[in-house]
Amino acid sequence: MPGLDISIFLRVHLLKIDPIMNWFQSIFFIKVPWTLNSQENWNRTHRLAAWVFVIAGLILILNAFLQQFWLITVVISCIIVLPVGYSFLLYRKGI
Repeated sequence: MPGLDISIFLRVHLLKIDPIMNWFQSIFFIKVPWTLNSQENWNRTHRLAAWVFVIAGLILILNAFLQQFWLITVVISCIIVLPVGYSFLLYRKGI
């Protein structure tokens, strides 16, 4: 799965680069109204999302050997729910 390895490599490096300065991260932007409302919310959400993508990638590599369909479903659900939910919680806190 060389494509997955490249994906993890890019996401690890995205952790070190400010989301505004990185043109490649436009693929991974989380554009919900409450992230667009606040720059701080945007930065924190994308910082978390970068870690979620890295961990999800590692789990999916492990799953290549385990071949458990339910694990893929859980990982993809976490990729969607965790950053959006975190962003909403920040919005509710006024960030």
